[in-house]
Amino acid sequence: GIEPEEGLSIQEMMKIFGEKNFSIRYEELATCLDETSKVQATFQGNPVMLPFHAVSAGKTRSAREINEKTAFPYLVGVDSTFDIPSENYLKVIYFEKTEFLAQLEQIFIGVDFSDEDILTQVTIDGRDSASYVTSVSAGGVTVSGEDFRQKLGLNSACFSLSEVDGKIRVVTEGLGHGFGLSEWGANELAKQGKGYIEILKYYFPNIEITE
Repeated sequence: GIEPEEGLSIQEMMKIFGEKNFSIRYEELATCLDETSKVQATFQGNPVMLPFHAVSAGKTRSAREINEKTAFPYLVGVDSTFDIPSENYLKVIYFEKTEFLAQLEQIFIGVDFSDEDILTQVTIDGRDSASYVTSVSAGGVTVSGEDFRQKLGLNSACFSLSEVDGKIRVVTEGLGHGFGLSEWGANELAKQGKGYIEILKYYFPNIEITE
């Protein structure tokens, strides 16, 4: 699902920005916070959480497709094909069959898997309109696509499974949960000269922004 983004500690920021760039980046963040302190984002009069992810699978996700009673009705899918050139857009990883089987047993607790034809025992039940897997089942046990990808350590829930040369190949598109704003896409829009409010309105078309 969609969880609130957690803040970073000074130590974590230093690790990400690098000690050399830390003070510059920190000043930039402080300036951004100061300049936007009076800006409010709302939906139907209520303040909203604006989730973000690193790179989409070419389109962001709609929360309503995952859950009709979603707490995030303003999260709709928008085109984000600017993400495709990102180095994190596509990733291919391989699992040894024994390793993949061990992972499946951790994900689908209590299910007995056989060593033969592993992929025939796992079913991708559905995908949303952005191609992210919504649920996966095996042996009568079902988990969400997001849960499956996190437990398997995949870049995103937009994945496909196949057997190649005796190994399990997993291809993922995008990096992160796929809801809300794509950081890569937002940067591309900024390069086109769009301001932050315009970018927010692009990724969150149903919200109101007041200054």
